[in-house]
Amino acid sequence: MSVSDRLLSSRLRAKDRVRLDNVVRQVDGFNTIRADLLTHFLYEGSRLVYMRVYFSVDHGYTPVKFEHMKGRGLFVALSANVEFLEEVAKGVWFPNSGTFTVPCSDRVSTYQATGPIIVNQGLTDEDFDIDFPVDTKVHDEIQDKKYTVK
Repeated sequence: MSVSDRLLSSRLRAKDRVRLDNVVRQVDGFNTIRADLLTHFLYEGSRLVYMRVYFSVDHGYTPVKFEHMKGRGLFVALSANVEFLEEVAKGVWFPNSGTFTVPCSDRVSTYQATGPIIVNQGLTDEDFDIDFPVDTKVHDEIQDKKYTVK
C-alpha cells in the first residue's frame, strides 16, 4: 500500500468502499455528516466498516471525528475527536485541540496547539518548482494529465 492509498482523500474516492450518511447530526458540538469507510473484502456477503469519519458541514467539511472500528465494525477501538477548529486561512480550518480515546481503556490523550498555526508560512509559487530529470513519468492527479519529461 502506497502513502497515497492511506490518505483520506484517496480512500474517499473508492466509491464502492464508502457509505455516506448525509443526514446532519450534532457530534461533539459540530453539525456533521458521516462517511463509513468499508473493507475491500467481503464478510458474509458484505463489506465491513473499518473507520467512520465525521465532517463538519459548517467548516468546509473539515473532518472533526475519526472512529477506528473493530469486531466486524461493531465497536469503536480508537476515537480521535476535534474539540476546536481554527480558521488558518479563508475557508481553511485546522484542528486546534482535541482528544484521542480508547473506549476499553481509562486512558485519554489530549492535544492542543501551543503556538499560532501558519499555513504555507510565506511560501511562493517558486518554492514549488521542481525540475525532474529527463524521462521522468509524471501523473498530475490535480490536472488529470500524464506525461514524460523531455
